[in-house]
Amino acid sequence: MTRAELVGVQIWGRPFKPLAVGMIVGGTTLTINTVLAFLGLHPGIPIPGQSTTGPGTLAALLMGIFAGVGVFLMVLAWVIRSQRMYEWGLLLAFGGWVSRFVGITLDGDNWYALLPLSFALMAGGSYVLETMDARARRKLAIMWRSAPQ
Repeated sequence: MTRAELVGVQIWGRPFKPLAVGMIVGGTTLTINTVLAFLGLHPGIPIPGQSTTGPGTLAALLMGIFAGVGVFLMVLAWVIRSQRMYEWGLLLAFGGWVSRFVGITLDGDNWYALLPLSFALMAGGSYVLETMDARARRKLAIMWRSAPQ
C-alpha cells in the first residue's frame, strides 16, 4: 500500500487511488481536446496558442502528448500492477499540466491558468506521496548500514 490509496478499497483486486482517477479523467480530457484541435475540429476547451501558428501550436501539441502518455502509463500501470510505471505516468502528467499552465499564463489568462496549475499540483503531490515510502526505506537502509555494530 502507498500513501495515496484508500485502505480496503479495491477494484478488480487492485488498489483504488482517488487522485489517480481524477488525474486520468483530467488528462484524458486534455489529450482529446488537443487531438481535436490538431485535427482541425473544434476543441471544447481553448488551448494555449490556439489562435497562432508555429511554436505556440507545437507547445500545445507537446502538452497533449505528455498528458496522453501520462494517462496511458497510469492506466497500464494499474492493469499490470507496476508502481514504477505509475510514477512515470504521474511525472508526465505533471509535465503536461505545467506546460498548459505556462501556455495559458503566457496568453495572458492568469485566472484561467489556475485550473491547470491545480492539476499540476495534484500530479506532483501524488508523485511525492507515491515515492515517499521508497525514499524513506532507502534512507532507513543507509542509516542501518552505517550504524555502529
